[in-house]
Amino acid sequence: MVEGTCGGHAERVGLLASRIAFLLKLDVELALVAGYLHDVGKVCVCPSVLNKPGPLTTLERQAMQHHAAYGAQLVQEGWPAVPAEVVTAVLRHHKRLDGQGYPGRQMELDPLSAAVADIYDALTQPWVYRPWVWAGPELVQALFAQALPRAPLLALCSLVGLRPS
Repeated sequence: MVEGTCGGHAERVGLLASRIAFLLKLDVELALVAGYLHDVGKVCVCPSVLNKPGPLTTLERQAMQHHAAYGAQLVQEGWPAVPAEVVTAVLRHHKRLDGQGYPGRQMELDPLSAAVADIYDALTQPWVYRPWVWAGPELVQALFAQALPRAPLLALCSLVGLRPS
């Protein structure tokens, strides 16, 4: 299986989110936890959808998009004293500044930079549906096209040696 639903993604996102948080003077420990847990809701998504090599149907895409809400619910139920920022990060790691992303129309973004770390890892690792990776100026362009907050993106660039355009 190509890198994707497992294979170190959660660990890489957690570590990178914590490094971004450190640079932005956010709570490093919470960012690490949020990054590590951001995709936990994928345990509620059918493996045939998670591992599908081609484009998803509308119903499959909807099932996949529910992983963020499932994850937030699992974290809240499994860890009753969880800090709210962790739940918000898990729920909103696919939200964007322009209102796009999921779930729903809520505008509150991931407060711990797990979203930026997730996008970076998704673009720089091969996945079952996309075996190639982004690099160099194309990677920078793809990152900044995601409508994510600028400060975490700039912190990410400094951490991984990318030059923002």
